[in-house]
Amino acid sequence: PVNMSQTSEGVYNDALAAIDALRDDPTIGPADGVCTFVELSVPTTARLAEALGLPGPLPESVDLARDKYKTRACLARSEE
Repeated sequence: PVNMSQTSEGVYNDALAAIDALRDDPTIGPADGVCTFVELSVPTTARLAEALGLPGPLPESVDLARDKYKTRACLARSEE
């Protein structure tokens, strides 16, 4: 279990270690993917997928999509 009351960095590091440890468990093996059902965890999940070489959105894309100002700026650039 990951203690979700710690800092974002702590949650990321603990989750990364827990997911990475699965590969050593012969009954489970390495993770095929990571997901979340919590909107606030989307950036962390994207970073975990990237660190583990698993499919998922790019962390930079998630950050852009979650920031209204950055999303609007990106859309305005695409219309030029």
